[in-house]
Amino acid sequence: MPNTQQPIIRVDNLSFNYPEEAVLKEINLEIYPGECLAILGLSGSGKSTLLNLLASLDTPTAGEIHYVFQDQEYTVDSDGLTLKKGNTTKPISRDTLRSHFGFVFQTPFMLGNFNASDNIGLPLRLRRKPVKEIHHLENEMLNAVKLQGKGNLSADQLSGGQRQRVAIGRALIHRPAVVFADEPTGNLDSATAKGVMETFLNIVIKERQNALVLVTHDPCVAAYYADRIVYLVKETPDEGSVLVHRGLEGLEDIRQHCSKAVQHFFN
Repeated sequence: MPNTQQPIIRVDNLSFNYPEEAVLKEINLEIYPGECLAILGLSGSGKSTLLNLLASLDTPTAGEIHYVFQDQEYTVDSDGLTLKKGNTTKPISRDTLRSHFGFVFQTPFMLGNFNASDNIGLPLRLRRKPVKEIHHLENEMLNAVKLQGKGNLSADQLSGGQRQRVAIGRALIHRPAVVFADEPTGNLDSATAKGVMETFLNIVIKERQNALVLVTHDPCVAAYYADRIVYLVKETPDEGSVLVHRGLEGLEDIRQHCSKAVQHFFN
């Protein structure tokens, strides 16, 4: 990841609280195009909450998140979302910002009355793209996620790994600038997880130079696939988690502590 790149997401002093609980405290973070950033932390440390804030699914209690996509600058703070044009700003819909994002979650959701191809093309249908364009891009994405010849299959005809590949294809078909993934291999065995992650990274990072923000509880997944790792740590019970930046520090130690079975699949 070149250090001279401009971040596409910059987080400044971000905090998030529920009425009875402090979750995140003064988070500062930059995310760059062409990198896989892994967010690690214990259960309850706020990993998914931070992901939801970055994806504009939640509103911060304090602080700001800045985005730069296609020469457009957006800012999200406790008052909502604004678009910056020159020296002026104006409120806009969050859907405008989210059009730059793709989402992949631990449990791959597929519409039951749609086959694999239709599920992958759903974002384009919602945007009312021409049918011919949709079919072309569906076939292109089926090949990219290694589901050639399976476009007509329904969810109950696909394995868990195949359904996750459908979810990845659906997240990527509109060419998002950032993909947010919350435990995308959490329900998969090690061998299937390896194939899914390699397909994922090949499209997002190698081919498109986009950014992948990955939340995982598995340090082995982070160690083998992330360019950078950050940790959410709750220092005291009554305060929100803080973010610890470690870059690539400790990756070899993590790898050495992975089980021999996991190492077999990742090597």
